[in-house]
Amino acid sequence: TVSVLEQFFVKVVSPIPIHALINGTNETLTTGWYNQGTEIHVENITYYPYSSARYVITSISPLPLFILNKPVNITISAVLQFLVKVVSPIPVHALINGTNETLTTGWYNKGTVIRILNLSYYITPSERCVIVSVSPSTSLTVKSPTEIKVYTVRQFYVTVSSPIPVHALINGTERVLNSSWINEGTKISILNYTYYVNSYERYVITGISPRSLTVEGPSKITLTAVRQYLVTINGVSKWYNEGTKIVLNASVPFYMVGKFVGTYNVSPGTVITVSGPISERLVETPNYPVIILLSLVAVAVVIGVIIGVKLR
Repeated sequence: TVSVLEQFFVKVVSPIPIHALINGTNETLTTGWYNQGTEIHVENITYYPYSSARYVITSISPLPLFILNKPVNITISAVLQFLVKVVSPIPVHALINGTNETLTTGWYNKGTVIRILNLSYYITPSERCVIVSVSPSTSLTVKSPTEIKVYTVRQFYVTVSSPIPVHALINGTERVLNSSWINEGTKISILNYTYYVNSYERYVITGISPRSLTVEGPSKITLTAVRQYLVTINGVSKWYNEGTKIVLNASVPFYMVGKFVGTYNVSPGTVITVSGPISERLVETPNYPVIILLSLVAVAVVIGVIIGVKLR
């Protein structure tokens, strides 16, 4: 008696070793002859050539599970992936093959294009982290295992309240300080100076709080100043605070009439309020009624003397 066992040829085309349950037994599936009726269940197992590279099966043709009744070509398609490690103190956003996503440590297909977006991360409305550099690059194509390091600087919002430009030494360099984001650890020292709007108007600083600080959190710098105007009276100039009241005094002989001519055009003794630059000059003119009266008196005296002499 001759027993005949019918077999069929199974061709396996795959870039990676394939594991399958062959009649329930876990084996490596290779090209070869297999008995008719053999049950083959191809397992979808990821293959790791080394710890940071792997092949992920994407399709099994014709089917992952079948009973062998004829010759079969089994074709396995797989994609090569590499481990991309992301080291960053903040969430990182990137365009991954053109799609805006959060970039995290994980497996990425070979050829994936990653472009990291330089986006500031806001911890609170007054505290943020700003990306300063990315290693190895902000743009890369995945060709091998890669470690992406994102370096950031922490910043705090410093509010500046002042009626004039604020000059400060920022880490030793003099700059104009405005309300802005300042790096953590920055040393700020406010300079006390007089701000001239023009030759006739200026601001004198009256208070600075605080005068100096090291930025370790959200901060507010307040500077107060008084506005002053140049007041010139009879050629003598002096700065006065806005709102100051000045009495225009003058010693004028009784036979003269005095008047201040300039910004206000007022008489001596007038109180003026400083609300802008002032220039006043005392102008004296003869007091004609007094002079005429004096002249008449003098004439009368002379006439009286003459008459008195004649009567003697």
